[in-house]
Formats: sequence, structure tokens, C-alpha cells
Amino acid sequence: MGYNVCGITDTRERAIKKAELSQSDLILVDINLKGGLNGIQTEQQIRFIKNIPVVYITAYSDENTYRQAIITNKFGYIIKPFDEFELFYKI
Repeated sequence: MGYNVCGITDTRERAIKKAELSQSDLILVDINLKGGLNGIQTEQQIRFIKNIPVVYITAYSDENTYRQAIITNKFGYIIKPFDEFELFYKI
């Protein structure tokens, strides 16, 4: 689909550092990250540092996760596994 991936990481600290250093147009962040804070809290920190859209990805589709994602992020979330079509229309 023409997207360039600037990096993949599994911790909050690395995700924030990559966001600071990249010139990305979009960030996908899993709601469940290693390292203390979850993806929702990580997304809030990234938005504080850079004004960049963040879309959550998660394997969890329960009501609590949905509410947290919608309240904190206008770009929403995608449930794993997802395909290119779903990613294309979410972005």
C-alpha cells in the first residue's frame, strides 16, 4: 500500500523515542505494551510530544477497552488480526 515503516518496538519507552525521532505520518500502537504504561497512556505521551495521529491496535474487543480507546483517541482502534483493507479505510 506504499507505507514506509520507520520501526517496530514492544515497549513504551522505545515507542516514544521512535515517535520523537521519526517523521511519521501515523503511528499504530498496541494497547498492551510492555514497560508499565499501556498503549493508551503511551499515545497520550506521544501526542504531547508530537502532533501525530495514533491508531490503537488490539486483540481485545471488550467494552471497557473500546470505551477507553474512543474517549482518549479520535482515530480509534483496529482489532487484531486486521488486513490491509481495514487499515486503509481506518486511516
